[in-house]
Amino acid sequence: MRYRGVLLAFVAGAVDTFSFLSLSGLFAAHVTGNIAILGATIVLGQPAGVWSKVLAVPFFAAGVWAASIGANVLQRRSQLAALPLLGAECVLLLLALGVAMALGPFGNADSPAALLLGAMLTVAMGVQAAAGLLVDPREPPTTVLTTTLTRLVVDLSALVTHRFPSVAERQHTRQAAIRLGEQCVAFLLGCAVSAGGHVLIGMGSLAIPVLAVVVLFIHSRWLGPSGS
Repeated sequence: MRYRGVLLAFVAGAVDTFSFLSLSGLFAAHVTGNIAILGATIVLGQPAGVWSKVLAVPFFAAGVWAASIGANVLQRRSQLAALPLLGAECVLLLLALGVAMALGPFGNADSPAALLLGAMLTVAMGVQAAAGLLVDPREPPTTVLTTTLTRLVVDLSALVTHRFPSVAERQHTRQAAIRLGEQCVAFLLGCAVSAGGHVLIGMGSLAIPVLAVVVLFIHSRWLGPSGS
């Protein structure tokens, strides 16, 4: 599927915004943000949601670890990892949606139910982040914008100021910049749609990224490896 990475960037933006708004500033897909907020929370003496930030890093790492092990097992069996990893993310997000709808909203982000929801979301985003590196490391990461935006600006500056040795190389850089720009826009759109959904339907807004992943999984399974 040509725009697999773009749709996953939308998912990451939507999940990140949902967790931020629903779980006292938790970034499910952004480890750096959690560390920054954790430090500020401790220093300023505002402990709301502190445990969700503390646990976000190991839970995210657990998702990456599990995806890596699963991919290695599949590779030893000469099987492709893209669809199973996407399926694992799909299951995690569906379970998270069930928890959110059944037990939310959460006044205390450190309550057991809220921590469970945060764990599912961060593990799911860890799986997505790892899948990007394991399936196609040439593609930009879909869970954060820092690296993607940096590469986009570097490519744009090269297109404006650099004299390319061939037309083909310039065209390649241009196409890469378009791809990076699409992912930046998709992530931002995911954030905006999720925020709007949160205002309108509250915890049910998690269904937005869940539906996107389900559609992507069904589409990838239907078309096979060539379609994903």
